[in-house]
Amino acid sequence: MTESSYVGKIQDSLFHSLTLVDLPCQHVDGYSKPEIELQNSKELLLDPIEIRKNEQERTLIERSVNSVRISMQLKLVDDLEGWLRSKRVAFILQRADHIDILRREPVSGFDLSFLVTAKHLQMYNKAALIRFTVSLITELSSANDLKRLISSRGRVSSLSISKALGT
Repeated sequence: MTESSYVGKIQDSLFHSLTLVDLPCQHVDGYSKPEIELQNSKELLLDPIEIRKNEQERTLIERSVNSVRISMQLKLVDDLEGWLRSKRVAFILQRADHIDILRREPVSGFDLSFLVTAKHLQMYNKAALIRFTVSLITELSSANDLKRLISSRGRVSSLSISKALGT
């Protein structure tokens, strides 16, 4: 699947999934708790949507009537790409206090997870939340550009060192 079709499917799925209702929890004294996190009432959970770009890269959208959890698994090809990905993800997770929808702990098997509730949709624009999520996926997928830049800098450095040594 191409990058544009992958992103398009995620946008469409999020648009349809982010139709949430501020529903009080049936198990926690009427407080509004994300049902997707509690998973106490099976009748309030909807079928999850999994979108795969390839074997290593996927997005899981878990839905309920009052919340949506978006989990992303990023591709890992080699050690350099893994290191770049871990640094980018760590940078984002350190800012979890400033990004309301970011979960501090991603769902097991995923690199990043977001939790969107009906209250988030009241505070933020639905289209803006979708744009933010999709732009983050796109930015995190662009590790190949950094990898090429690092490789080209390494190549230039090794050439200048070999010239200086006269080999």
